[in-house]
Amino acid sequence: RTDYWQGLEQDITTRLIPKMQYKILASVRVEGSPQSIHSVMATLRLENNNASPNFLSLARVKASVGKWEQLMGTFSLEVIPERAVFYLEEPPAGFNFSLRSVVIYPVSKSNSIESVAQKLMISEGEVNRSFGDEHDNII
Repeated sequence: RTDYWQGLEQDITTRLIPKMQYKILASVRVEGSPQSIHSVMATLRLENNNASPNFLSLARVKASVGKWEQLMGTFSLEVIPERAVFYLEEPPAGFNFSLRSVVIYPVSKSNSIESVAQKLMISEGEVNRSFGDEHDNII
C-alpha cells in the first residue's frame, strides 16, 4: 500500500436495491506511533460506462493507536450504477490498520444502528453476523 485510499474494498453492486437505505458499521483500529490519530473513512466508488468514477463519502472516524473505534454511517442510491465498490480509506502508508468487523445491511424496523453496535461490541471475535431475518447483510 502506497496511498491512503488503497485499503480493503469489495464490489457490492449486485447486492444493492435502488432507494433502499443501508447502514454501515465497522470496528477499526490503527497501529503505529503512540500519539498518532488518523481518519478512517468508508467510501463508495460509483462507476458508470467509461466516465470518471464518482465517490460517495459514507462515514469517517478518528482512530487512535491501539483503540477500537466504531465507524457508522448510512447511504441510499436512487439508481444503482454499473459498479459500486465499497472501500475503506486508511491511514497513510507506514501505519498498520486493523479491521475487526464490517457490516453493511438494509435498514429494517428491527435493526437500529444502536442495537447492532451493541451486538458488535459484545462479541469481538465475530466478523460476519446476521442481524435479523428480514434482510441479508451486504458485507
